[in-house]
Amino acid sequence: MKYMTRSGYSPIGMIQLMEVLEKNGRKQPGAIELMFATHPMSRERLQWAQEQAHSTYARFLSGATNQKRFLEHTQRLRRIKPAIEAMAKANTFLSRKKYSEADGLLDQALRIAPGDYTALVMRAKCKLGLKQTAKARGFALEATRVNPEEAQGHLVSGIAEFVDKKYNPAYQQFDRYDQLLPGNPEITFFKGLCLEGMHRRSDAARHYRAYLQKVRRGKNAGYAYNRLKTWGYIK
Repeated sequence: MKYMTRSGYSPIGMIQLMEVLEKNGRKQPGAIELMFATHPMSRERLQWAQEQAHSTYARFLSGATNQKRFLEHTQRLRRIKPAIEAMAKANTFLSRKKYSEADGLLDQALRIAPGDYTALVMRAKCKLGLKQTAKARGFALEATRVNPEEAQGHLVSGIAEFVDKKYNPAYQQFDRYDQLLPGNPEITFFKGLCLEGMHRRSDAARHYRAYLQKVRRGKNAGYAYNRLKTWGYIK
């Protein structure tokens, strides 16, 4: 509230947000509890904020709320609300590996909001779960066209290509992911697998060595170590 009023905004905006959260907390307590894991939302906090707005910050009540601008900026979100709700339900099914149920909901979401990046990535993941790699690749590539600067589309596309043993395009997608979100050792490992699949042994060995510098245990680490040993890079 202090930061809002310092910027010239009315504290009423914070009150209205807290009212929405408090109301939704009764409908979806789990989601709200997750949001406020360290600062729990409650009726008491809302009442305290209302008191502060009408006492300590009363002189700022006539400040800007920018409601019209907010409505303009959120117009698309309100229009695709059914798609967002379908994606939320689909996400629950995906977490339970119920891919068929999720697929129908994501199809519905994309009919409402065609070209939505999140829906495209989710459906690509769903198609991977259904072992429909060609369709997974299609949705993932469409996602990368919609938003080439987001990493997830490249990752899912790379996985689909890799599963089909299309190592060159898989490597390109993993490499793009690595550029956007550097530092994930598992991507280094999969790039090594792709290079091995392309019979580029020295390049693959370099990636496996880099992977082992960060990860020393686990199935992938064991694979990388055995490859380096078999190829004579480790004695």
